[in-house]
Amino acid sequence: MNVCLYARVACPDQVKLDCQVEQLKEFACKQDMEIIAVEAEFGSGLHTNRPALSRVESLSADGKIDAVVIADISRLFRNTSFYLEFERHLESYGVKIITLNGDLKFMNLLHCIDNCLKS
Repeated sequence: MNVCLYARVACPDQVKLDCQVEQLKEFACKQDMEIIAVEAEFGSGLHTNRPALSRVESLSADGKIDAVVIADISRLFRNTSFYLEFERHLESYGVKIITLNGDLKFMNLLHCIDNCLKS
């Protein structure tokens, strides 16, 4: 499986960012994933216009990756609507999101809430 690792920290703390990237690399190696790219940045999870996140989207659109590996879903967005929209966007390219902590219960809850809001 070809993956892009994505790390984000809100404050400009290179040590925290490097630590997150190392955790992602260890996880990917243990899962026998092929790391195609590593995208890391400083910035708020409340904003959608982030350079590294745009590069993740480009890799997805170009068919270069099968998944994005993140520490947890808050590394992508702090806003549930933004997260769900981005997830659907990636899914349209056949790309899934994988978290280190397996946020499956939380992600299922998000989808349930989203479906209820659409009804």
